[in-house]
Amino acid sequence: MSMSNGQRVLVGCGIAFLAVAGGFVLMIGGCFGMLAHGLANFPAYAKVEVAGPANKDVTDRINKIIVESTSLGQAQQKLGAEEWPPKVLYIGIKLDESEGTMKDGFKRMPWTSNSEFRANGSGYGSLDTTVGKKDIIIIDRSQDTGNGIALKYELYIEHPPGP
Repeated sequence: MSMSNGQRVLVGCGIAFLAVAGGFVLMIGGCFGMLAHGLANFPAYAKVEVAGPANKDVTDRINKIIVESTSLGQAQQKLGAEEWPPKVLYIGIKLDESEGTMKDGFKRMPWTSNSEFRANGSGYGSLDTTVGKKDIIIIDRSQDTGNGIALKYELYIEHPPGP
């Protein structure tokens, strides 16, 4: 028994649908697998309960600068003018509710690419910089300015700290 053109089209569409659906399931499974792997291998030094207290000196200084500022631009300018310990590689800042990208508050060196994994206010990753690969701890925080503007910042700390 031969199929009509309409039946061939329906069978072809069914096969295409199954291929797309199967690919989607594999893609979602791969994403969940990567997420589970990242959470399972999340290093202790990068967990918020370790990274936060270990870098409190830096986050306290950032918070003080933000509290003493009246705008995002002023906080960004003050962060850039500050002398930071060598372990501080980057401080990005933006309006807390903004979906935009972070503005550079402080950037020790340029990088060509980065890889990062975050969970619960902290994370870890690496930067490919002009002086080689740098492993980092990431700390995410929010702080209000002196006049109540909520700012979000992210801090990249070299791990282990370089010379």
